[in-house]
Amino acid sequence: MAIRVRPAVDTNVGISTGLAFSISTSGGAITAAWTLGNLAVTGAIVGARNVPQSEGVMRAGDLHLTEDEVNEIEAFAETAA
Repeated sequence: MAIRVRPAVDTNVGISTGLAFSISTSGGAITAAWTLGNLAVTGAIVGARNVPQSEGVMRAGDLHLTEDEVNEIEAFAETAA
């Protein structure tokens, strides 16, 4: 039986993109900032296909998500697990 992950991926991209749009950054930066916000994480490995993507993700270290933004991401993560 195949595992269907596409709906979860689409939802995750939608959440990241929505948050990114609301605070003028990229979905990749949102994802990296959320990862870096975990005290157990000392670094995040990210990839980019082009220079603009890499520049957007590099800003993640300076991005501070609000408690509401973190809660929105984590609520999705709990339902997708």
